[in-house]
Amino acid sequence: MTIRLFSASSPKIPGNAIGLEHHEQVRYRWAALHGRRMYPGALGELIYRELTAYADFGYRFKNDGLIPRLAAAIHDEAEQAERLTAE
Repeated sequence: MTIRLFSASSPKIPGNAIGLEHHEQVRYRWAALHGRRMYPGALGELIYRELTAYADFGYRFKNDGLIPRLAAAIHDEAEQAERLTAE
């Protein structure tokens, strides 16, 4: 008797994911650190882990843009906070 855990016709992965450039990885890590500072507690830790994992993986996952939008929102909030403290 043979037990198969995987079907013989598993889908092929093309391996054509678009890699992140170095400056993009730096941007996500920067946003991760600022996100953890801006949102202490569990929310900040979640932001930090997601953005760091995205930067560490080094490839774009999907075209929905959720992680890039999160990084942009953190960047915008950090700029606003910096402007308010400079005044």
